[in-house]
Amino acid sequence: MGFIDMKKLFEITTPERMIKVYVREYEKFLNYRLAACSAKKGVKLEQSCTILDLKGVPLTQFGAVKKLVSQVSEIAQNYYPETLGKMFIINAPTLFTTVWAVVKLMLDENTVNKISILGSSYQKQLLECIDADCLPASYGGTCRCPNGCETGDVGPWNDGSVPGFPKPEFEDYTLRDMASRDTQASS
Repeated sequence: MGFIDMKKLFEITTPERMIKVYVREYEKFLNYRLAACSAKKGVKLEQSCTILDLKGVPLTQFGAVKKLVSQVSEIAQNYYPETLGKMFIINAPTLFTTVWAVVKLMLDENTVNKISILGSSYQKQLLECIDADCLPASYGGTCRCPNGCETGDVGPWNDGSVPGFPKPEFEDYTLRDMASRDTQASS
């Protein structure tokens, strides 16, 4: 999140559209990515592990980040219960601990227990839950995806390792498509 200039971001989009993107990605995760991962592994997978990196988030943007994280957490809890296996919030500044004390009051206790707030010494805890070959090298693992693990979209849903995947209806849907549909809906 530290690479995102929230002020500039909200000059070209709205928090509501960001939430739409989040919901769309969650649906893609549940109905597409998990299906491919389950097929490859041979067992039904139903949960995710998320890493939210707050490194470099300036204090001036913290209010916007807090609001977005709060909204996303509520959506995940209310509409996608039990799909969060674990969430690590890493490089969390001291101020975030104070913010988290307020945010967690709005969340279910089970959800709160799945979230670990970590400072800059997070590698050991990440490697206890994530295989090194699945954790980006920048976070202490050994994975080096083309174009970077953090922004890449590499997995059994699109690497050709699972029969029936990739599926064009999921791979071809872009943010441009979303903007086009938003425009059509408002016409």
